[in-house]
Amino acid sequence: MSLSLLLAVALSQSPSTLAIDLDGDQVDELVEVSADVRIHFSRTGKTQTTSLTTERASSFTVEFALPWIPASPAREAALRFIEEARFRGVPIADAPDESWLRLQAQRSVKRGRPAPLRWLAGPPVMPETWVLRTPTVWRLYLGQWHGWRKPEPWVAAEDGDRVVMATAHGLILTDAARSRHAWLYVLDQPVEKLAAPTVGRVQLERGAVSFVFFTNEVEAPLQRWVRISLEDGSVTVRDRQADSR
Repeated sequence: MSLSLLLAVALSQSPSTLAIDLDGDQVDELVEVSADVRIHFSRTGKTQTTSLTTERASSFTVEFALPWIPASPAREAALRFIEEARFRGVPIADAPDESWLRLQAQRSVKRGRPAPLRWLAGPPVMPETWVLRTPTVWRLYLGQWHGWRKPEPWVAAEDGDRVVMATAHGLILTDAARSRHAWLYVLDQPVEKLAAPTVGRVQLERGAVSFVFFTNEVEAPLQRWVRISLEDGSVTVRDRQADSR
């Protein structure tokens, strides 16, 4: 499934309107949300249009620029209306989840450089799709695709008290009692579709976890052998042509 189709599923396309005084002149502006956001200003008679197409897009994360709205008591109400109209049914998050934080840790360093693991108490849970508002963008995280095959992370490899659990597009390190966990890897490069697993066979080695990564490219599929260090969280990748899955 292409990114555009994913967005069509995740985002509402139904137009909605809100009459609200955004600039304090006692006359309502009209906020219209459809594929774009249009704000009709009563004082100037001008219309501001903000496209809700992607500002930036990657494997799991899509960002949309916030429209300019004057600082006023009504600004928050207008932004919440836009969120409810455009991201209908998608939870509004107060903070990113651990899988997204691991994704950012991987992207923040070059391949092979340390990206320390973050440990949390308790068992791992499957990520969900959410929207987070920052000062400049709405960030949509398509976490639901981690659970494309199964609703919960599953055991992919284990050795004594070390257990590696998998999602369709990620890996998590935990223990036999599931008393704590840390995300090891989250898909961090574009693929043709998320509706097909990119995590293949997993091996738990001394000091590292390796797995076969599928690119899902129809014309020339690749297998990428990915290795994550358990010491410093660094990720290294080696490519080769894939004959079969």
